[in-house]
Amino acid sequence: MKKINAVIVDDFAIFRKSLKLVLSRYTGIGNIEIEEASDGLEFLKLIKNKQPDIVFMDIQMPKMNGIEATQLAIEKYPDLKIIAVSASDDLKSVQGMERAGAKAYLTKGFDKQIFISIILKVLSGNKQFIKK
Repeated sequence: MKKINAVIVDDFAIFRKSLKLVLSRYTGIGNIEIEEASDGLEFLKLIKNKQPDIVFMDIQMPKMNGIEATQLAIEKYPDLKIIAVSASDDLKSVQGMERAGAKAYLTKGFDKQIFISIILKVLSGNKQFIKK
């Protein structure tokens, strides 16, 4: 199976660790190597050296939010695949991430199978904007 490089960007360490655990235990997406960032600025520094295949991006974070970080990352790396994973399901957030260049959006509390399905769709070049 193909090796996939991923980054989880979220200001809550417990969420990053939980998502990392889910991803590492699911074998249907390939061998996955996961990096972590706690905010948008840390993420932008991280991708200078290693462009990931997929990014899981929170929206509300200190220093730089996910919408701004997504926009800046996509401007520099247009093929980057970003999935917004947020507690917020308001229309402004969904539209903001879509305009910034995210490929998918879902709210935290998602079903694991739906989440894996979205990852596979995004990795194959599709978009998916859903809410819980």
